Amino acid sequence: ALLAGHSVAFRKELQPRGEEDLTEAFELGDMKVESFHSMLKFVYYGDTTLNASTACDLAPFAKRWQMSELQRIAENTINGNVGTDNVLSVLKVAYLKENMERDEMKQLRAKCLSFITEHISDVDLDALNTMEIRVSVDILRAWKATQA
Repeated sequence: ALLAGHSVAFRKELQPRGEEDLTEAFELGDMKVESFHSMLKFVYYGDTTLNASTACDLAPFAKRWQMSELQRIAENTINGNVGTDNVLSVLKVAYLKENMERDEMKQLRAKCLSFITEHISDVDLDALNTMEIRVSVDILRAWKATQA
């Protein structure tokens, strides 16, 4: 009931549509266990304490499940905590299809790209192998612009 109170999408998903739906499971999405616990603490206790890694997990989850307050909190946490250990995770959120046109995500992408060019030797770029090619291209363009 609390999940349904925080999300129209959850409410729709949790409403039984017939006898067979009473035992049917549904997928929440891919997220770390600690992120799921943080989401539950937000729903049950109003706990808004998130670290950047958890916030990167929760931002797309909250968007998908229409949990606008949790999404806002996660995005604010992400924006205020860009570092060498999480900048690529942050970029992954900022490059999600549904975030491409949002002004705050455009600003976040620019912030991350600038951060990477300033700290290129300290950022572990291996995670780029699992990301869309345009992220690598944009990093290269940003770095090249600093060399001009």
